[in-house]
Amino acid sequence: MNRYSRRSFLTGVAVTGIGSAWAGNLLGSRGRPVPLTVACGEDPSGARDLLVTMWNARSTGVEATITEVKGSAKDQLKGLREHARLGTADLVALDVAHLAEFRRNELITPVAAHGPAGFIDSVSAINRLYEERDDFWALPLNTDCGVLFHRIPAGAAGNDQELLGLDRLLAERKPTWIAQLPTQADASDEAFMCNVLEHAMAVVPDVLGPDGTPTTSTDTWATALGPLREAITAGVVRGVAAMSDETISTSAFNEGTLSSRMRNWPNQFRRTEQQRHARNGAYQVRVTGLPTGVLGGQSLAVVARGPHRDAAAELANFLSGEPAQRVLASFGFAPARTAVYDDEELRRAFPYLASLRGLVERAKPRPVKPSYSEDSPDLLTGFRTFLFRGETEPATFGPGFADALQRLQ
Repeated sequence: MNRYSRRSFLTGVAVTGIGSAWAGNLLGSRGRPVPLTVACGEDPSGARDLLVTMWNARSTGVEATITEVKGSAKDQLKGLREHARLGTADLVALDVAHLAEFRRNELITPVAAHGPAGFIDSVSAINRLYEERDDFWALPLNTDCGVLFHRIPAGAAGNDQELLGLDRLLAERKPTWIAQLPTQADASDEAFMCNVLEHAMAVVPDVLGPDGTPTTSTDTWATALGPLREAITAGVVRGVAAMSDETISTSAFNEGTLSSRMRNWPNQFRRTEQQRHARNGAYQVRVTGLPTGVLGGQSLAVVARGPHRDAAAELANFLSGEPAQRVLASFGFAPARTAVYDDEELRRAFPYLASLRGLVERAKPRPVKPSYSEDSPDLLTGFRTFLFRGETEPATFGPGFADALQRLQ
């Protein structure tokens, strides 16, 4: 069974006008279509498959297929490296945290955006790897940053400013909230990393610099994460260990048994609404920002050894273009282009969209360093040592943490 319905397909076309936006033969190919391979991780939403179907329906002479790399985030990254190294893919969809590694290893090649890019400034910067250049190392498929979900009674008065933010929750250590903080290393380590960094920046915003460079002061990290450690020890943060997966967190949030607040990604709003309607829930869900979110998202990089680099660049432009970004937004993803945030129909479906752009603009990335995937395990181990040893144990980060901070400068 397809992961998206025909109704979803027609709704996406109607909302965005994508069906006519790129009419005609872009590359002028004749005869057998040029095969284009996009290597990427799994996308249970179906949005990416839908957009590739739309691309192929345009009869451009280039036919794209998706090769999904399955497994944990580590397994997917390894598989994407292999596709890029061997040239068995034309495009790779990368977490923005790994762009610097692929550039260092000369696995990807720069790509130009057609016309005015129109991307959010923070998204442009990270896809240029903070270099002064006109082109990009990748074009964004979507962007992302953490948000706070609130479950409140249906028809409740008040505005979002009256809802407690993460900084207040940490300061008062009440009431409870759900976060993705598994005690053991698992497939959701990047979710854990983003959660920890967001909680830290809610207390000390400058633990990360504008480009994600971390402070080397372990004392500063202890100050930034002390309130989270106390909240975990007191049982105020719900779902520790059990809620490492974002979708499991969302289901628990909608059941209402753990907490009426949850840190998660914007694309979970669509799921919360689906589950709320299925339960005939007498509540509403509001989404507010974190003091400083972690800038994430998937970007499309042209493989340097790929056989069809020009065609790959065209597909990357299609998928990062404004009509495609509207389709992605209709699936709950944070769009990379500023104009999409002003779409009135999308704002009605996703009320938080009006403020999400500002959150993305203020968000900071994980360290944008070629060695991030090599050094992040030492950071993760240090964070877990500090957060989960309990109140009777010394609050230390253990060996390797300080050295990893130095290597990420």
